[in-house]
Amino acid sequence: MEPIKGFRTVSGVATICLVLALLVGCATTPEDKMSPTYQSPPGTKTTIILLRHAGRDIYSAEADDPLTWQGRRRAQHLPEVIGDMGVSAIYCTNLR
Repeated sequence: MEPIKGFRTVSGVATICLVLALLVGCATTPEDKMSPTYQSPPGTKTTIILLRHAGRDIYSAEADDPLTWQGRRRAQHLPEVIGDMGVSAIYCTNLR
């Protein structure tokens, strides 16, 4: 079976649009609910790390279901992975 022409391009563009939409959605939080902003000194290199959810039950009907045991294990391992990266701020959703 031959792959559909342009599928990778379309899926790449769709992924970029989704990430941008999520970033815009995060930026529209009411000011009284926003965390304090963090501003690096001028000339500082800023690295943004985007993480996908740690692992949820794909068959659950709950919008805010708990993590699976694999997801909890990955979430607990995360500090070891990024611990020495000099992370100065972490932003997340208010979901579990």
